[in-house]
Amino acid sequence: MLDCNGNSTPSKSGLILSKEGNEEPIDPTNFKQIVGSLRYLCNTRPHISYNVGLISRYMEKPMTSHYMMAKRILRYIKETIELSLLFPTNSNEDGTELVGFTDVETKMIERVLGDMCL
Repeated sequence: MLDCNGNSTPSKSGLILSKEGNEEPIDPTNFKQIVGSLRYLCNTRPHISYNVGLISRYMEKPMTSHYMMAKRILRYIKETIELSLLFPTNSNEDGTELVGFTDVETKMIERVLGDMCL
């Protein structure tokens, strides 16, 4: 895999995987190791989580298409290894500040209050 070509996307558009078919089964031990490594990598690359979750459904009896999908994700990682976001540690010195916001609780409060008013 070190000398492989990279991919610009982690999966093909419209790809459908299934548990049944006339494909050749592969070694589940090797497939489980690859999927486990990819799941660990999801901690720093959350954008591959959907694709890794998709192939992890087939760890019991993996087929060739599942293995090819795992290899495609690995080739995508190879292609995008240089991409990153850098948040400098001294960002407050120049007046910039990194702020996060979420509005999850507002929807929950509206739903609870709406149920109480009925």
